Amino acid sequence: MGQTDYLTPHEVIDVLRALWPDADAGARCVDLDPCSSPRSIVPARVVVLLPQAAALLDGRALEVAVFVGDGLALDWSPAARVYVNPPYSRAHNDAWSAKIAAEGAAARARGGELVALVQSAPGSAYWARYWQADALLWPRTRIRFLNAQTGERLARPSFDVALAYWGGRVEAFAAAGATLGPAAAPVRP
Repeated sequence: MGQTDYLTPHEVIDVLRALWPDADAGARCVDLDPCSSPRSIVPARVVVLLPQAAALLDGRALEVAVFVGDGLALDWSPAARVYVNPPYSRAHNDAWSAKIAAEGAAARARGGELVALVQSAPGSAYWARYWQADALLWPRTRIRFLNAQTGERLARPSFDVALAYWGGRVEAFAAAGATLGPAAAPVRP
């Protein structure tokens, strides 16, 4: 767990709950979080932890199904509602953006949805994949992530983020994210 680990903050969780209020599992509105952390507050039914992250559980049980492995290597298609907050480092950008865009397109094709909280760098090569999303939303201000070790709020980061959405409910996504900022016009018709 290093400086690339920024845990999803409460205001993004609020967007997910607003987008998926009818989730079967009550408070667990996300089916899969393929890039989780032991201190994550994402309301997911299934989380994927890298082996080194799972070791940090120190015998603590999570109240969700935990899969120890690499979310990049897994097929996300069994999940109808996927949320991912990938690592924010140059070493990971290409692999995660390719996986997110491919899984997002697959989710859309099968009637599912994917939301990704990604570092915003619209002019970069890896970001071309996020332009394939059905909608993008940029928060009005830089959001304050949670610390991966303590769960406490961090200072505002030096980078911007965006929420990328793949699915057939662009208007619902825009409405759910309205508290964060104005959604961009749908990228795809």
